Amino acid sequence: MAPFGWVVVYAVFLWWVATGVILLLNHLPARTFRLSLGSATLVLGAALLGIAQAARLPTVGAAYLGFTCALAAWGWQEMSFFMGVVTGPRRVADPSARGLRRFWQAIETLLYHEAAIAAVGVVILLLSVGRPNQVASLTYLSLWVMRISAKLNVYLGVRNLNENWVPRRLAYLKAYMVKRPMNPLLPVSVTLGTLAAASFIGRALGPHASQIGIVTNGFVGVILALGVFEHLFMVLPLDLARVWGGFAPTCPVAKDLPPAATCPHIPAALPLLPPALERS
Repeated sequence: MAPFGWVVVYAVFLWWVATGVILLLNHLPARTFRLSLGSATLVLGAALLGIAQAARLPTVGAAYLGFTCALAAWGWQEMSFFMGVVTGPRRVADPSARGLRRFWQAIETLLYHEAAIAAVGVVILLLSVGRPNQVASLTYLSLWVMRISAKLNVYLGVRNLNENWVPRRLAYLKAYMVKRPMNPLLPVSVTLGTLAAASFIGRALGPHASQIGIVTNGFVGVILALGVFEHLFMVLPLDLARVWGGFAPTCPVAKDLPPAATCPHIPAALPLLPPALERS
């Protein structure tokens, strides 16, 4: 198999497995979250060390290492948010909010989470700046951009919100999510994401691409393509749960459960669809 083919297989497989692991961990009882997130924090530390090492080496192996470590760092962000540990100052919904007030409140639900993403991003940038291997920084940045786009689209309204996967501990997000067939931003997001993915993949497949260029551009292009794929899942009549099969058990509609009940099944795809509930 050509080098680019191995890049595609590895990136998609790692994305799928990492997402499944996070789904399984979030499916466990809440009392296990401290151990899970503590272990993930150790992995985050190891990932940053791996990024520092990989950034110095312009080799194919180092590019694979940098990509893997960037996904591990991103996985910590997803776990800490979906477990309700690093979210934002607002944990109570205000369904009456409108306009800019509603938008600011939506930001408040994610503020600490976004700050954590930015902080780790700055560390990765500092570890990578001026180094010959930029795959980790480019991968992390691509994940972040597609994540922001996904959140904005869910805020504006999309067809598929995967409400069966949302834990009750994050149900206050309901007031800031909308279900509608389409919003004006989504075609722009898909178009720009597709162009960016095509640009990186085109460079990876170019006739003069070096081995490190094939791997670096290939990984970034595939991650962007997966982000576009997740955006399309927001509006197409497709069941995202089938992508992960047994990794993604669904919760019953929990209107008859007591207030203390918790549904731990959370959507956690790494380029990341944010959780959402249909407005009632």
